Amino acid sequence: MPGNKQKEDRFTAQEWLNLTKIDSVSIDMMDKVQECPFEEWEAWYSNIAFHCQQKAEKIVKALSVAYGINPQKTHDFGILTAPIRPLVAFSEDIDFSLAMLQKYETLPRYGGGWTPNRFTASRAIDCLDMVSAFVKENIRGRDLDSLAEKAANCEYHEKKSMIADALSVMNIDNPKSETATEYAEEFYNRIVGMASDVKRISKNMKVPEYMVNAIKQYLFVEKHRFDDGETKRNEPRFDIAQSWARMAFFPKEIKPHDRLLLQHMAWESVLVNANGKTVEDAKVCANRRINYDKQSREFYRSLRNKGKSLVD
Repeated sequence: MPGNKQKEDRFTAQEWLNLTKIDSVSIDMMDKVQECPFEEWEAWYSNIAFHCQQKAEKIVKALSVAYGINPQKTHDFGILTAPIRPLVAFSEDIDFSLAMLQKYETLPRYGGGWTPNRFTASRAIDCLDMVSAFVKENIRGRDLDSLAEKAANCEYHEKKSMIADALSVMNIDNPKSETATEYAEEFYNRIVGMASDVKRISKNMKVPEYMVNAIKQYLFVEKHRFDDGETKRNEPRFDIAQSWARMAFFPKEIKPHDRLLLQHMAWESVLVNANGKTVEDAKVCANRRINYDKQSREFYRSLRNKGKSLVD
């Protein structure tokens, strides 16, 4: 990924494509080698596959920017392509190629449970060639201004829909009810593809965009290790969904415990990502400093006691 300090969401499509040059050089150079400089060829093949994944990730991000969409700071092709799919038709072959390339993201660092070989490298190059041709075809000759406007309109209508849905459940005083649970699951799925929420929360809460985005990635996008040994995304929670919605869409309705969410999750994410704690352990530690969960429970308890609506 980019080695300078420029934010990813400021790169133009051409700048993303320029960043692929080092991957292209690495792939070509390693693919032509006849005698491996290492004791084993496996590391050589895995690095070819890795650079194919890295190049594919950058060109998919270039495609996003060309269509007026700020790419998420993630390596997950599913998440990266979700906002573009209403605008670009992805064939089964492209989805298969992306799925294959996804496997090579961590191959040189952590292995993949299998031994890479010449076929691994050749397949990675073939998949990359298919994705490259697909992106080139969908960028070539396009009216990028028109596409950007179309993407902005999609985001605008999606935002309006999410605001309407948030308003419809703001009277709920039991965050564990069936309706609340269904809303939270849908909110978590939809917020991943939205870009404007980070900017709005940054502005409304006076918190840097990079920090809000890191918290968003931790809450809604990334997979984490849990006590049961499973690695998965966070379970959807109605109270968190509503806190995020208020901070993004209803600044006049922001509640005291909403402000704690960013502080709590910033600390919790550090404990998980940097200290290697499970989500449950990190949550307990974070609650000792900033107890969002307690304040959230008290808020909904007061709603039940007073029968008060969240919207006047």
